[in-house]
Amino acid sequence: MDNLKMHDNKLYLLLKVTEEINGIRDIDALLDRILFEARRFTNADAGSIFLLEGGNLQFSYVQNDTLFGKDTSSNRFLYTSHHIPVSENSIAGYVALTGEPLLIDDAYAIP
Repeated sequence: MDNLKMHDNKLYLLLKVTEEINGIRDIDALLDRILFEARRFTNADAGSIFLLEGGNLQFSYVQNDTLFGKDTSSNRFLYTSHHIPVSENSIAGYVALTGEPLLIDDAYAIP
């Protein structure tokens, strides 16, 4: 498939998903679907949505195909009682602290 067709296909899929997401009224279902589609679009094995509470990031939505498999609903609340500080000591904490995006090719290979 040439680059133009691949680009058009990705754009079509993005617009289709956007239309589907616009119909979701439940906030939990919406954020879970956004996380799933963002992972699918970027070929990510895992992803999280955090909520900032005080100086901590509270795990709110967690998906990880390696740890949980493809069924995102069975382990949906596994980490919701966990939090991490907003600091340079973690990837998510660093991003929350600096506001800078961070791209890591293989998060499982970080020393």
